Amino acid sequence: MKRLKIEDFENKMPVFLHKVFLKIAFGRIMGLRRASPDPRSS
Repeated sequence: MKRLKIEDFENKMPVFLHKVFLKIAFGRIMGLRRASPDPRSS
């Protein structure tokens, strides 16, 4: 369900905002990886 909502939201977003959204989402993922020990992050 979340994927459907995210895809619909992304389709309505301009390319620029889409890139910013990806940066924020990627930043959160990296933050989660930093919180948990992961050999790939180093």
